Amino acid sequence: MTTKPQQQQTGTATQQRVVLVTGSFTYGVPYGDRRHYDFVMHLPTMGDNIDALEAYPDGSPARIDLAMFASCMVRLGDIPSDDISFELLTEMDPTDVDVIYAAMSEAKKKLRPRNESSEPTENSSSSSESTASQKTASVA
Repeated sequence: MTTKPQQQQTGTATQQRVVLVTGSFTYGVPYGDRRHYDFVMHLPTMGDNIDALEAYPDGSPARIDLAMFASCMVRLGDIPSDDISFELLTEMDPTDVDVIYAAMSEAKKKLRPRNESSEPTENSSSSSESTASQKTASVA
């Protein structure tokens, strides 16, 4: 799974960064006479979420997520982009939805400022009890 920032023109002078997420499904999506495994999608935005909620106002969280993923899918194997839909993704194995969540999680890490590393530093206390109290204090 890799992420690749890409510039996209939106209007005459405004540019927006789009993060593309790539991955491979474990079981693939059936289409035609075979299964398709490799996918490229852009990270969902609040706009994608709202669109999915409006399309399925009484939908379950799984239905909303799947609708959102379908709208964000740029490529899925050799399937024509016009054929990538909510209905097509309902044929996925539930395990493959976890692949999407994992790919999105990795992509989101690349959006964080570099100085907010979750890696321990040399100045960190080696006591896990001290670290736990520091985390609790910073959350409160």
